[in-house]
Amino acid sequence: MIVRSTAVPKGVFPVRSVRRSVPAIPSIPAIGRSALVLASDRGHFNSPRDVTTAELGDELGITQQAVASRLRRGPDQILETALSE
Repeated sequence: MIVRSTAVPKGVFPVRSVRRSVPAIPSIPAIGRSALVLASDRGHFNSPRDVTTAELGDELGITQQAVASRLRRGPDQILETALSE
């Protein structure tokens, strides 16, 4: 995984790129897959969480609600694909 951050003015969130080889699952759109990978990399699934959906949304450039929706749908789509094979 490569994480890059550049210096930015105060009040502006840095953009980080995450590059990780994760096989594509046809039933998960790329945008949902990106949210799942980022959430996993940042520790969202840890207990307690290392990052909130709001923080993930800031990194992805989407709302907290959009992140939460993608994180709810992703595991369902993974299970549906895995169990149908």
